[in-house]
Amino acid sequence: MSRPDPRRVEEEEHEDGFAQFPLTVIVKSEKGDEDAFETHSPDTDKGHLIAHTRTHTGEKPFACSVCGKGFSRKGDLRIHSRTHTGEKPFACSFCGTRFRQKGDLIAHTRTHTGEKPFACSVCSTRFTQKGHLIAHTRTHTGEKTFACSFCGTRFTQKGDLRIHIRTHTGEKPFACSVCSSCFSVRSTLIQHMRTHTGEKPFSCTVCGKSFSKKTNLTAHTRTHAGEKPFACLVCGKGFTQKGHLMAHTRTHTGEKTFACSDCEKRFTQKEHLISHLIYLLLEDSIQLADLPC
Repeated sequence: MSRPDPRRVEEEEHEDGFAQFPLTVIVKSEKGDEDAFETHSPDTDKGHLIAHTRTHTGEKPFACSVCGKGFSRKGDLRIHSRTHTGEKPFACSFCGTRFRQKGDLIAHTRTHTGEKPFACSVCSTRFTQKGHLIAHTRTHTGEKTFACSFCGTRFTQKGDLRIHIRTHTGEKPFACSVCSSCFSVRSTLIQHMRTHTGEKPFSCTVCGKSFSKKTNLTAHTRTHAGEKPFACLVCGKGFTQKGHLMAHTRTHTGEKTFACSDCEKRFTQKEHLISHLIYLLLEDSIQLADLPC
């Protein structure tokens, strides 16, 4: 195989942002994936050193022509451009799902093969992606790298910070195509869509009952196992769900979180407020029925 022209190091890149020839250096993408290569010449190493140096200087010479976002490597710009064009050149050979990046396809393929090459050195839990392992490791170290610029709350994962920031900005980028309800998290939209479709993909292996949310299945499973992991600090009573514990705790504190907008009466539990509102509606209906024609 002919050696690539060292003067075209920046141009000769794969879609994943790496050069089309091997290097001995370890090159990291924005997602933290690593690939090892063999050295062809000092000139090719120099090209990657230049790209690496930009991570220290902050130089981003490659700008997106659509939104203006800058990148330190041309390959990263090429990947980003696909978010505008919608291009997904990498297809899964198992299910046909397509991806913008080769690394994403590789990680996805492991969901089919079951391969989990990244193991935690503390608890031996295994992961399909190195990024997931890094995030998991922080649960052991307690490290919270990502801080909110609004309130200072810190997070172990960048994705969690991104979602949290939306509570400050009010951004809800995920819209329901049926009723136009908007959500700040994609998973919440997916759960909401099931209220329209009636889909209940999570089934109990004991009794066969199905649920639209995995958390509801988890809570239900505890009714079979007798497990009650949420205990009241005041009286010791156990509950299968955290929400039930919170509602119970209010019986001790006297806190009445739920207020009626009509009469300002307050309740410790949401169910009691709903019952109260139904009573008011029925009362109004009876009064209207008694009016003379």
